[in-house]
Amino acid sequence: MSRYTKGMLGLGVYSTMHYYQRINEFTKLKTGKEDNVEFLILNTNFRLINQYLPDKFEQIRKYLLPYLDKINELGIELLIVPNITIHQHLDRILKEKRDYNYKLSHPILATIECLNKKGINAIYVLGTMFTMNNVYIKQVFNDHNIETLDVPNKVQEKVDELRKQVYLGKNNYDQWH
Repeated sequence: MSRYTKGMLGLGVYSTMHYYQRINEFTKLKTGKEDNVEFLILNTNFRLINQYLPDKFEQIRKYLLPYLDKINELGIELLIVPNITIHQHLDRILKEKRDYNYKLSHPILATIECLNKKGINAIYVLGTMFTMNNVYIKQVFNDHNIETLDVPNKVQEKVDELRKQVYLGKNNYDQWH
């Protein structure tokens, strides 16, 4: 049994480390301590799964199941997955396979909880082109009485281009003002 209660499915260095850094920053703000949050990071070869994103469910399921089983075997109580598109597939997988002992930290449900606390009932979804047009994401928000407003196509293109620039480490944000 693992001494770790929190786990993260590693999905590429950039996104995994970005999540880990943000979790540590948030924890420091909440606790005032510099300590790193202890996580067990179970790395995958994200390039293998990425070829099946966004919608090849059976291939994604086949690839993810051994990792999900391993997380369960390790006694992890809370699992973080740093990819919103994979959450769509995890929702389906976890409905089929209910014998996992861990909770999935779900970014959409956490966002809904925060929006409800603040009384916000209409939002724009920003992300990749796929994310901004994803019916699943819009449906989850709508199921919780939060309207997803349409982002104009030109704005979507700019957001996606900025996202790509950030991902590539290009920090010339002046062009976006």
